[in-house]
Amino acid sequence: MSVNAMPVEFTERLVYLLGDLGAMRPQLGAVVTFDGMLDEARLRRALRLLLDAEPVLGCSFGADAVPPTWRRLDSIDEATLLRSTESSDPASDAAAFVAESFDPRDGPQLLGLLLHSEGHDTLAIKMAHAAVDGGALKETLYLLAQIYGELDAEPAWRPEPNLDGVRGPFAKAGFLEIVRALRESRIVAPPTDWGASDFVGDGQATYLSAVVEPKTFRPAAAMARCAGATVNDLILAAYYRVLYRLFDPAPGDRTPLQVSCELRKHLPKGTKTALSNISSAWSISLSRVEGETFEETLGRVVESTLAWKRSGAGRAGAIGMPLINSLTRRQGLDSLRRQMMRGFSGAVSGKGYPTLTNIGIIDEARLGFGARPAVTDAWLLGPIGSTVVLTASTFRNRLHLTIGAEVDAIERRSMEAIAQETAEEIAGWVDESETASRRSS
Repeated sequence: MSVNAMPVEFTERLVYLLGDLGAMRPQLGAVVTFDGMLDEARLRRALRLLLDAEPVLGCSFGADAVPPTWRRLDSIDEATLLRSTESSDPASDAAAFVAESFDPRDGPQLLGLLLHSEGHDTLAIKMAHAAVDGGALKETLYLLAQIYGELDAEPAWRPEPNLDGVRGPFAKAGFLEIVRALRESRIVAPPTDWGASDFVGDGQATYLSAVVEPKTFRPAAAMARCAGATVNDLILAAYYRVLYRLFDPAPGDRTPLQVSCELRKHLPKGTKTALSNISSAWSISLSRVEGETFEETLGRVVESTLAWKRSGAGRAGAIGMPLINSLTRRQGLDSLRRQMMRGFSGAVSGKGYPTLTNIGIIDEARLGFGARPAVTDAWLLGPIGSTVVLTASTFRNRLHLTIGAEVDAIERRSMEAIAQETAEEIAGWVDESETASRRSS
């Protein structure tokens, strides 16, 4: 390996500091289930080669260095990359594994758990969010599946290291657009009336989940398209309605939601990327309206989403962040930490706001680990937040909704209700539409 150190990009510093300030536990996870048993030795080898294919994964995060640096591990061949054990409840055990604290300063930036259960395996992967975002998490799964398959055909196969892939956002822009982008890239959290007691927990870190099955998700997505909405809009509307009901904000209260934003779409066409964090977030704020129907909530979400898209859909961040990165690249983390403490004082102190991160469709065609065993399901797990963080992912038209949180027994019931009732809101909308259709026919 020719790369022993790499600079830490601005987005990577942001995510690391959000964890350092206690706003979230910055780690992501993925779970893949199979109809048979994986070759454990080959999987271990594939994970090791993955650290060569994408060098950042084989690094530790040098937070105390000035500037902070990704540094290649000296003893990388001795690093633990995979645990394995028997399990009677692999889904729960996989979630518990991903929820365990994971420090990017130690390296490497991923760890796997292989769970054996009654003749079939479940693979869980945990990754540092400073190193990857949701899009890169999916690419990690695809690359791991590819390497595993290559090793089946040729055990001596080795990947070509990705040494020239882009690891941060950027977009071409003129002078005036650059000035506007820098102004809009300030680190400021939106004002919020969500109460601190609504979200903050100090219990055990865990993930809670719910599923919208294909027989419900397919018609829901089709109905959303007919209403001019995306799947993201659909989930946002359901999520908002559940939060209104559970936390009972007054009409007119400021109730913002943070929504993750993929910035790779702003890269020039043909740009080669490495596994990295090339994402940002935007805020939607819809006050509660008494007696509003699902369609009416969805309509307000669509209006806000379209306004955001017309404003550039995160383009300002794609322009501004690389400029800020250039200006601050030589600095340590202390300066950015102080700025974030001012801009995110509400979130850091507990008066935060919920988040939706929709990582989207997991591509079945790219997740093939060879002919056998076959993948039966897959889903993704987002960060564990000091506020409610709902993560959505879809595999074979099965929508998985997960919430990562540090909760006690009482809060756990509320968090379970958010995930489950968000799924039920979507199902209820489909049921109402089908009932109305039958009555009219």
